[in-house]
Amino acid sequence: TCALPISEVRIPGSSGAVDPVSVLTLLLAVSLLALVTVEGGRWGWLSANTLVGLGIGVAAAVATVWRAVTNPRAIIEASLFKVRPFAASSAGLFFFFLAHASWMLINVLFLQSIWHYSPVLCGMAVSPGPITAAIFAPTSGRIADRIGRRATATIGCLAFAAGGFFCSVMVPAGHTYFASFVPGMILAGIGSGLTQAPLYAAASELPDHRATTGSAMLNMSRQIGSAFGVAILVSLLGAVSAGLAGYRHGWEFIGICCATAAAVIFFGNSTQRYVSSPESRIASASGSSTAGSCGGGR
Repeated sequence: TCALPISEVRIPGSSGAVDPVSVLTLLLAVSLLALVTVEGGRWGWLSANTLVGLGIGVAAAVATVWRAVTNPRAIIEASLFKVRPFAASSAGLFFFFLAHASWMLINVLFLQSIWHYSPVLCGMAVSPGPITAAIFAPTSGRIADRIGRRATATIGCLAFAAGGFFCSVMVPAGHTYFASFVPGMILAGIGSGLTQAPLYAAASELPDHRATTGSAMLNMSRQIGSAFGVAILVSLLGAVSAGLAGYRHGWEFIGICCATAAAVIFFGNSTQRYVSSPESRIASASGSSTAGSCGGGR
């Protein structure tokens, strides 16, 4: 066994600290807007707390965009969005994870609060989703090689949307678990498995020295979408005192978000049929590793 020294390689212009102002404004915008979304109903949508929080949050969001456009070290690099497939995938991930995070939460809350499942039984009840996602995620790269990443991700989002709309119709109608819940779980699992890897692979469309930054920004879209998805779902459930109405609205919200993601991905991407690259394989593996959590909490 021998040790060989490896010299550090730096791309000119790629080093340097991230702009701290943009970090602060982004954190402030996401935190305050999510807080207002959750607490606005309790505070009153026209109360001083809501209006002040909303005003500061919007101002922080505008400041984040301004820093992204004017500062090359901003936490969000506006120049990367000039690459159309990357921009479409970033927006698609945001809308998809608005739904994905809400889906993981709403099903657990419904099973425990309305159907009074125990935690163990609840975990077993949501398992068809992750199992289906685990089956489809490893094959999403091969499917994308055949029909293209745009088509694969679009089909996945539509499948997830169908799962949300299915539950919004069937569960309140009083059908059994196997008739009303399992088909929705399977549809969402198919959607989760097919969607994520093709979208994360969009980082390979960037120049080599920006691919890592692009991957981080795609994950940022995912996390911000997840935060707002949970906040909106909590607001929807809180707007209804009891019963199934809040859950029905939540599943409809999930369906609408995934349908929007499908439209963004389909119309936002070019029709080019991308050829698989080593970078896309790595991104696909990264996306596939997260796709199995569609049915419930991690």
